[in-house]
Amino acid sequence: MKYDDRMALAHLVMVFVGSYIPSILLFLNTLCAVRSSKDPARTAFTYFKFALLVFSAHALFDTATYGFFLFGSLKFSDNYYEPDFDWARYATLIKALGIFVRAFQAISKLSDVVADILITIILLRLSTATLTIFSGNATGKKLRLVSYGAAFVLSALAFIVFGLQIRYIYEISENDVEIGLDCYLKSVQIEFAVRVLLFVICLGVLVRAVMVKKQVKADKNLTWASAMLLAASVVWLLHTSFAMASLAAWENLSNAWNMAPVDYEFYFYIFEVIFGIWPQFAVLVLVYFIGLAKANGIWSRDQESLTHVEEAHI
Repeated sequence: MKYDDRMALAHLVMVFVGSYIPSILLFLNTLCAVRSSKDPARTAFTYFKFALLVFSAHALFDTATYGFFLFGSLKFSDNYYEPDFDWARYATLIKALGIFVRAFQAISKLSDVVADILITIILLRLSTATLTIFSGNATGKKLRLVSYGAAFVLSALAFIVFGLQIRYIYEISENDVEIGLDCYLKSVQIEFAVRVLLFVICLGVLVRAVMVKKQVKADKNLTWASAMLLAASVVWLLHTSFAMASLAAWENLSNAWNMAPVDYEFYFYIFEVIFGIWPQFAVLVLVYFIGLAKANGIWSRDQESLTHVEEAHI
């Protein structure tokens, strides 16, 4: 097995064992463990369940991408330098593998961005819920509308990127390579804009989490929840920073025919997991623990006293 195959296999195992399987188990557990009754945080944890499903899809299709890549590499690596090898015999299989790898990668990227959008809503709603419980008054209505508006715009851009990537796959496989590369370049440019917007939003979420932490520090019942919210915001900043920086470094944003600013090394496969996929899953795990806590969580107060808040807030 070649070095690049070993790195790809390590990536596959790390994602499947370290992200996909745990995310499925966590989702099944949320159906029973995470509170679903009416309270100021109910919306956040509803989105949390959707985010887990989307992240699971992201991890699954990422695993499938590297799985098909490994299959093709291992099957044909020994024959690559054989002058008498009948490549025409396997032309259809090679073409199909290329399409599968690119298509699964496009779906994985779409799931990644959608999961980030859902995490944005989740963290903002949790910060609002924490302040609502602390003050006893419904707050954050304008922020909720802004967050939904931003989520709509980002989702639209994400699906545009996905459509361009599908067009790219079709063109380079069946039609015109130049048109395909033009679609790919546009998809990368729009994806970079989405990554920058997510990074900026993440900074705002982090600042808000710090403000929430300071405002509720006098309330011991909310100290733990606000600390976990701040930790989740910091970890999410790591994920969004890496996603933005890696795209700028590993893709040429001005010309699809030219080399990227940084040569892609095969050990970057591991970096993609450590700084990209795992931090995203870690944020969801932290949110899960916020929702799991009952004695020291964001619904540790008497629920009846919050009835008027819930009706105004949800």
